[in-house]
This record gives sequence, C-alpha cells and structure tokens, in this order.
Amino acid sequence: MKKGNCCFAAIALLLISNAHGKRQSVSEAPLASRVKEACHYNTDGSVDCRYTVAMQILTTAGRDRLSRIDFSYPEEDTFTLVESSVTFPDEPAQPPMSAEVDIRTEPNPYLGFSRNKTLSLAFPHLRVNAVIRYTLQYHQTAIPFNAHFTDMRTFPARRPTSGCVPDNLHRRAAAVLSCEVTR
Repeated sequence: MKKGNCCFAAIALLLISNAHGKRQSVSEAPLASRVKEACHYNTDGSVDCRYTVAMQILTTAGRDRLSRIDFSYPEEDTFTLVESSVTFPDEPAQPPMSAEVDIRTEPNPYLGFSRNKTLSLAFPHLRVNAVIRYTLQYHQTAIPFNAHFTDMRTFPARRPTSGCVPDNLHRRAAAVLSCEVTR
C-alpha cells in the first residue's frame, strides 16, 4: 500500500468512527416520544400514511422545541391534522387543549415547478411534563408514468431477549420495500 493510500484510509476510518454521536443520557433528554406510522401503498402508486405521535416535555429545552412544529410537503399532496391535544398529567382532569393550525404556501423561486406548503402546529402555554398528542393523515400523490417505486424505511431495532443473536444486530435495522405497480 502506498503512503498516500494509507493516510487516506486512516482519515476515512477516523471520520467513520466519529460519525455516530454520543448517546444522550435519559436524565438529560428534553423529550420523550412515541410514534406510530401506518402506510398503505395504493395500486395507482400513491401512498396514504397515518402518523400518531405522543410526546412528553421533560425539560424547558423540550418546551421550546415543541412550541411550534412545522411540516413541509409538495402542493400536490394532502397533509391534514386529524386530532391534537395537550394534557397536563400533574393537574386534575380537564378538557385537553388543541393545537392552532396554520397552512401556508412557501414562496417559489422557480416558476413552473411544484411548490411546497407548510402545515404548522402551534401549542401555546406549554409547561414541563405536558403531554402532546397529534394524529396526521398524509396522502402522497403518484408520480406520473412511474410503474415502480422503492421506499427505504429505517426502524430502531429492539434488543434481543435471548443471547443467540449477534450483538451488532440490535443497533439499527433497515428495510427496503420495492414493488411493481400493475395497472
């Protein structure tokens, strides 16, 4: 191996080893979240997804992060808020507050191309320990004349309960879905 190749390999190895950041401890985490996603791939190539999200604010940094949540999507697609609520588990039961919804079209610097829209959810008067729940429905329109699609999803793998699985398999698992659409 030449000297230049050796240095390149050492630098590449150094960059790869530092690519994954240090995990944050649970006591320092600003949010706790649970996300459920269900998607249906239609025969015309369009995709219907439903996202259900529950987040609890653990610190003031989490409150600042969740005071407003923005979702950007192409103008041809539909993105709707099905339901939203904010509850405070430390207080007596009261009706949940809902999010303020704002939908606007982003400016388009390139005329003739698809524009994006932004759906914004604003949650006023948030406090630490507040639990935010919302459900979103997303319809992604089909790409014309496209009879094949590939969709890559990354799932956090769960730690195996038995010791028979190699240790490196519990980190992350990726699934690639490739389908042929018949008409």
